[in-house]
Amino acid sequence: MAAIGNKIADYIANQRQKDLLSCLAGVFGAVDDTSSASYAALAVDGTTGDTPTVLGPRQIVEGKSILGDQGEKLTAIAMHPKVYYDLMERRAIDMIYDNTGAPDTAAAQGSTAPAFGSVQVPTFMGLRVIVSADLQTTGSGSSTEYATYLFTQGAIGSGEQLGLQTETDRDILAKSDAMAIDLHYCFHPIGRSSQPLSLTPPEHSSKPWATGPRCTRPTTLESCGLPTPATLTDRR
Repeated sequence: MAAIGNKIADYIANQRQKDLLSCLAGVFGAVDDTSSASYAALAVDGTTGDTPTVLGPRQIVEGKSILGDQGEKLTAIAMHPKVYYDLMERRAIDMIYDNTGAPDTAAAQGSTAPAFGSVQVPTFMGLRVIVSADLQTTGSGSSTEYATYLFTQGAIGSGEQLGLQTETDRDILAKSDAMAIDLHYCFHPIGRSSQPLSLTPPEHSSKPWATGPRCTRPTTLESCGLPTPATLTDRR
Protein backbone atom coordinates (compact mmCIF):
# COMPACT_ATOMS: atom_id res chain seq x y z
CA MET A 1 0.00 0.00 0.00
CA ALA A 2 2.88 2.37 0.76
CA ALA A 3 4.28 1.74 -2.73
CA ILE A 4 0.91 2.62 -4.25
CA GLY A 5 0.68 5.76 -2.15
CA ASN A 6 4.09 6.90 -3.38
CA LYS A 7 2.84 6.78 -6.96
CA ILE A 8 -0.31 8.79 -6.32
CA ALA A 9 1.45 12.17 -6.64
CA ASP A 10 2.93 11.23 -10.03
CA TYR A 11 -0.44 9.90 -11.20
CA ILE A 12 -2.25 13.09 -10.18
CA ALA A 13 0.39 15.30 -11.83
CA ASN A 14 0.08 13.29 -15.04
CA GLN A 15 -3.72 13.50 -15.05
CA ARG A 16 -3.63 17.24 -14.36
CA GLN A 17 -1.29 17.70 -17.29
CA LYS A 18 -3.56 15.73 -19.60
CA ASP A 19 -6.58 17.76 -18.49
CA LEU A 20 -4.78 21.07 -19.00
CA LEU A 21 -3.64 20.11 -22.51
CA SER A 22 -7.16 18.89 -23.34
CA CYS A 23 -8.50 22.23 -22.14
CA LEU A 24 -6.05 24.05 -24.43
CA ALA A 25 -7.06 21.77 -27.30
CA GLY A 26 -10.63 22.90 -26.70
CA VAL A 27 -9.90 26.62 -26.95
CA PHE A 28 -7.44 26.30 -29.87
CA GLY A 29 -9.23 23.60 -31.87
CA ALA A 30 -7.64 21.05 -34.17
CA VAL A 31 -3.91 21.31 -34.85
CA ASP A 32 -4.35 21.80 -38.59
CA ASP A 33 -7.53 23.91 -38.52
CA THR A 34 -8.04 26.44 -35.75
CA SER A 35 -10.31 28.70 -37.82
CA SER A 36 -13.44 27.94 -35.79
CA ALA A 37 -11.77 27.82 -32.38
CA SER A 38 -12.35 30.47 -29.74
CA TYR A 39 -8.60 31.26 -29.66
CA ALA A 40 -8.13 31.11 -33.46
CA ALA A 41 -6.63 34.62 -33.49
CA LEU A 42 -3.77 33.38 -31.29
CA ALA A 43 -2.73 30.53 -33.63
CA VAL A 44 0.40 30.57 -35.79
CA ASP A 45 0.44 28.26 -38.85
CA GLY A 46 -2.68 26.56 -37.58
CA THR A 47 -5.27 26.97 -40.35
CA THR A 48 -5.88 24.78 -43.39
CA GLY A 49 -4.36 27.42 -45.67
CA ASP A 50 -1.05 27.59 -43.77
CA THR A 51 2.02 25.54 -44.54
CA PRO A 52 3.57 24.47 -41.21
CA THR A 53 7.34 24.14 -41.05
CA VAL A 54 9.77 23.01 -38.36
CA LEU A 55 9.65 25.04 -35.15
CA GLY A 56 12.07 27.95 -35.25
CA PRO A 57 12.53 31.58 -34.24
CA ARG A 58 9.88 32.77 -36.72
CA GLN A 59 6.99 31.11 -34.88
CA ILE A 60 8.19 32.43 -31.52
CA VAL A 61 8.49 35.97 -32.85
CA GLU A 62 5.06 35.75 -34.48
CA GLY A 63 3.61 34.47 -31.23
CA LYS A 64 5.09 37.44 -29.39
CA SER A 65 3.80 39.87 -32.02
CA ILE A 66 0.24 38.51 -31.60
CA LEU A 67 0.36 39.59 -27.96
CA GLY A 68 1.56 43.07 -28.89
CA ASP A 69 3.32 44.89 -26.08
CA GLN A 70 2.74 41.86 -23.85
CA GLY A 71 4.80 39.58 -26.09
CA GLU A 72 7.98 39.92 -24.06
CA LYS A 73 6.15 38.44 -21.07
CA LEU A 74 6.24 34.94 -22.61
CA THR A 75 8.14 32.69 -20.23
CA ALA A 76 7.55 29.05 -21.23
CA ILE A 77 6.89 26.82 -24.21
CA ALA A 78 5.28 23.35 -24.20
CA MET A 79 6.21 21.03 -27.05
CA HIS A 80 6.01 17.40 -28.12
CA PRO A 81 9.10 15.23 -27.46
CA LYS A 82 9.74 14.81 -31.19
CA VAL A 83 9.77 18.57 -31.64
CA TYR A 84 12.09 18.92 -28.66
CA TYR A 85 14.60 16.36 -29.92
CA ASP A 86 14.45 17.86 -33.39
CA LEU A 87 15.50 21.18 -31.85
CA MET A 88 18.27 19.40 -29.92
CA GLU A 89 19.50 17.82 -33.13
CA ARG A 90 19.65 21.28 -34.68
CA ARG A 91 21.49 22.52 -31.56
CA ALA A 92 18.73 25.07 -30.96
CA ILE A 93 18.18 24.17 -27.27
CA ASP A 94 20.16 26.15 -24.70
CA MET A 95 20.88 24.75 -21.26
CA ILE A 96 21.13 26.87 -18.13
CA TYR A 97 21.86 26.01 -14.54
CA ASP A 98 18.73 26.32 -12.49
CA ASN A 99 20.54 27.91 -9.54
CA THR A 100 22.48 30.63 -11.36
CA GLY A 101 20.68 31.17 -14.67
CA ALA A 102 24.04 31.25 -16.46
CA PRO A 103 24.59 29.23 -19.65
CA ASP A 104 26.19 25.90 -18.84
CA THR A 105 29.22 26.74 -20.98
CA ALA A 106 29.99 29.75 -18.78
CA ALA A 107 28.85 28.56 -15.36
CA ALA A 108 31.96 27.87 -13.26
CA GLN A 109 30.53 27.56 -9.78
CA GLY A 110 27.36 27.17 -7.78
CA SER A 111 26.32 26.02 -4.35
CA THR A 112 24.04 23.15 -5.44
CA ALA A 113 24.75 22.24 -9.06
CA PRO A 114 28.17 20.62 -8.43
CA ALA A 115 26.81 18.58 -5.51
CA PHE A 116 24.08 16.93 -7.59
CA GLY A 117 25.72 17.06 -11.01
CA SER A 118 25.04 19.60 -13.72
CA VAL A 119 21.35 20.33 -13.11
CA GLN A 120 20.27 21.92 -16.37
CA VAL A 121 17.07 23.57 -17.53
CA PRO A 122 16.35 23.52 -21.30
CA THR A 123 15.35 26.80 -22.93
CA PHE A 124 14.45 27.80 -26.48
CA MET A 125 14.53 31.44 -27.56
CA GLY A 126 14.74 32.34 -23.88
CA LEU A 127 11.61 30.34 -22.99
CA ARG A 128 11.59 27.50 -20.43
CA VAL A 129 10.88 24.26 -22.31
CA ILE A 130 8.17 21.85 -21.12
CA VAL A 131 8.12 18.49 -22.92
CA SER A 132 4.98 16.33 -23.03
CA ALA A 133 3.85 13.48 -25.27
CA ASP A 134 0.23 14.39 -24.41
CA LEU A 135 0.26 17.40 -26.75
CA GLN A 136 -2.16 16.91 -29.61
CA THR A 137 -0.94 15.91 -33.06
CA THR A 138 -2.49 15.26 -36.44
CA GLY A 139 -1.38 13.40 -39.54
CA SER A 140 1.23 10.66 -39.78
CA GLY A 141 4.80 10.12 -40.88
CA SER A 142 6.52 13.14 -42.38
CA SER A 143 3.24 15.08 -42.51
CA THR A 144 2.57 14.86 -38.77
CA GLU A 145 1.85 18.27 -37.25
CA TYR A 146 2.43 19.02 -33.58
CA ALA A 147 0.76 21.60 -31.38
CA THR A 148 3.08 23.85 -29.38
CA TYR A 149 1.91 26.28 -26.69
CA LEU A 150 3.60 29.46 -25.48
CA PHE A 151 2.78 30.74 -22.00
CA THR A 152 3.04 33.99 -20.11
CA GLN A 153 3.20 33.81 -16.35
CA GLY A 154 -0.34 33.50 -14.98
CA ALA A 155 -1.89 32.55 -18.35
CA ILE A 156 -3.60 29.53 -16.76
CA GLY A 157 -5.79 29.80 -13.71
CA SER A 158 -6.52 26.75 -11.56
CA GLY A 159 -8.55 25.94 -8.51
CA GLU A 160 -9.59 23.08 -6.26
CA GLN A 161 -13.12 22.63 -5.01
CA LEU A 162 -11.98 19.97 -2.59
CA GLY A 163 -8.52 18.93 -1.48
CA LEU A 164 -7.15 15.46 -2.09
CA GLN A 165 -8.93 12.75 -0.10
CA THR A 166 -7.85 9.12 0.05
CA GLU A 167 -9.56 5.99 1.29
CA THR A 168 -8.11 2.53 1.69
CA ASP A 169 -9.67 -0.88 2.09
CA ARG A 170 -8.48 -4.46 2.38
CA ASP A 171 -10.01 -7.67 1.10
CA ILE A 172 -8.88 -10.22 3.68
CA LEU A 173 -10.01 -13.17 1.58
CA ALA A 174 -8.19 -12.07 -1.55
CA LYS A 175 -5.27 -10.70 0.48
CA SER A 176 -5.34 -7.47 -1.52
CA ASP A 177 -5.41 -3.77 -0.70
CA ALA A 178 -7.25 -1.01 -2.56
CA MET A 179 -6.90 2.77 -2.52
CA ALA A 180 -9.33 5.35 -3.88
CA ILE A 181 -8.59 9.06 -4.34
CA ASP A 182 -11.01 11.95 -4.62
CA LEU A 183 -9.85 15.28 -6.07
CA HIS A 184 -11.90 18.12 -7.58
CA TYR A 185 -10.05 20.75 -9.64
CA CYS A 186 -10.33 22.85 -12.77
CA PHE A 187 -8.17 24.83 -15.21
CA HIS A 188 -9.09 28.15 -16.78
CA PRO A 189 -7.15 29.82 -19.62
CA ILE A 190 -7.30 33.49 -18.63
CA GLY A 191 -9.40 35.61 -20.99
CA ARG A 192 -12.12 33.14 -21.91
CA SER A 193 -15.39 31.96 -20.41
CA SER A 194 -17.06 28.57 -20.64
CA GLN A 195 -20.36 26.90 -19.94
CA PRO A 196 -20.70 24.56 -16.95
CA LEU A 197 -19.85 20.94 -17.63
CA SER A 198 -20.69 17.96 -15.44
CA LEU A 199 -18.75 14.70 -15.37
CA THR A 200 -20.19 11.46 -14.09
CA PRO A 201 -17.95 9.89 -11.43
CA PRO A 202 -16.09 7.64 -10.92
CA GLU A 203 -14.75 7.56 -14.49
CA HIS A 204 -12.09 10.17 -15.24
CA SER A 205 -11.83 11.43 -18.81
CA SER A 206 -9.96 14.32 -20.40
CA LYS A 207 -12.14 14.32 -23.53
CA PRO A 208 -14.86 16.74 -22.31
CA TRP A 209 -12.18 19.37 -21.61
CA ALA A 210 -11.31 19.40 -25.30
CA THR A 211 -14.82 20.29 -26.50
CA GLY A 212 -14.46 23.69 -28.12
CA PRO A 213 -18.13 24.87 -28.45
CA ARG A 214 -18.33 25.43 -24.69
CA CYS A 215 -15.75 28.21 -24.96
CA THR A 216 -16.28 31.82 -25.95
CA ARG A 217 -13.81 34.11 -27.66
CA PRO A 218 -11.44 36.18 -25.49
CA THR A 219 -12.19 39.88 -25.15
CA THR A 220 -8.61 40.98 -25.88
CA LEU A 221 -5.70 38.92 -27.21
CA GLU A 222 -3.24 40.59 -24.85
CA SER A 223 -5.16 39.26 -21.84
CA CYS A 224 -4.66 35.63 -22.85
CA GLY A 225 -0.91 35.08 -23.12
CA LEU A 226 -1.33 31.77 -24.95
CA PRO A 227 -0.22 31.87 -28.61
CA THR A 228 0.26 28.47 -30.28
CA PRO A 229 2.16 27.45 -33.43
CA ALA A 230 1.57 24.21 -35.36
CA THR A 231 4.86 22.77 -36.61
CA LEU A 232 6.44 19.80 -38.34
CA THR A 233 9.55 17.83 -37.45
CA ASP A 234 11.93 15.60 -39.39
CA ARG A 235 11.95 13.07 -36.53
CA ARG A 236 9.69 10.02 -36.96
